[in-house]
Amino acid sequence: MQSFFKNTIKQPRWYNVSQCKTMRWMNTTTTTTNRNLLKAYRVLNVTSDATQDQIKLAYLKKVKATHPDQNPDSETAADDFIQIKNAYLTLQGFETNDELKVEKSLLTQIKEAQARSDTNFGLDLLSDCVNDGKKLNATETEALCKLLSYSIDDCLSFYEESKVFINKEEESLGWNNILRRIRSEKQETSETMNELLQILDKMDKLGIAHDLALLESQIFTFFPLQ
Repeated sequence: MQSFFKNTIKQPRWYNVSQCKTMRWMNTTTTTTNRNLLKAYRVLNVTSDATQDQIKLAYLKKVKATHPDQNPDSETAADDFIQIKNAYLTLQGFETNDELKVEKSLLTQIKEAQARSDTNFGLDLLSDCVNDGKKLNATETEALCKLLSYSIDDCLSFYEESKVFINKEEESLGWNNILRRIRSEKQETSETMNELLQILDKMDKLGIAHDLALLESQIFTFFPLQ
């Protein structure tokens, strides 16, 4: 079979590196500073793009509600008060949430890109998977396919050619999720049955484990063997 990656005349729709931005998907390395910042945002119940005025307003509201003098019977009021004060001190001077970008998981980044219809982000990540050997888990891969509006055939081609999964377990989960997608999207016809059987046969040839519970509950139940 001719490789999708080497077919320069008719590349698959899911592999269009020419549309990729030069900026790669964000590094997800976590630092102590970023963890402290995120914790502070959670304590004050503000988003990471909150302005200093919004942060101060949230702080004043929280500190008033948790002040020990206002809660003499509370055993946690003093600790809560100190935590809120420390959170405010941590966030003072941070006018932007750029420092927090690295804290977001890759799955969160993909979902946020989907929310803003940023397919270029998906193409950047796709390029990293194809060209640089970036590996994903099944959930991330499925989200990437959804971001790029892949058909079932596009997904299968991507899975088989790129070897994108981080391990065999995630690969098995990804392929079995394709079977679930077919069952949920397509009618119960002989063509659908043949498509499922072809994928199962390919999984066997590639050494990808089947989800036996899926076979019993969603495939063979709807298409009983005669």
